[in-house]
Amino acid sequence: VSKYKQNEKEKKKNSTLEKTLILQLKVEM
Repeated sequence: VSKYKQNEKEKKKNSTLEKTLILQLKVEM
C-alpha cells in the first residue's frame, strides 16, 4: 500500500513539474 501511495505522490509531483515547464515555455514564446 505504501508503495502505491508513493507512486501517487510521484505522479502528482511529475504532473506539477510538467505544468510548470509548459507554463515556462508559453512565457518564453
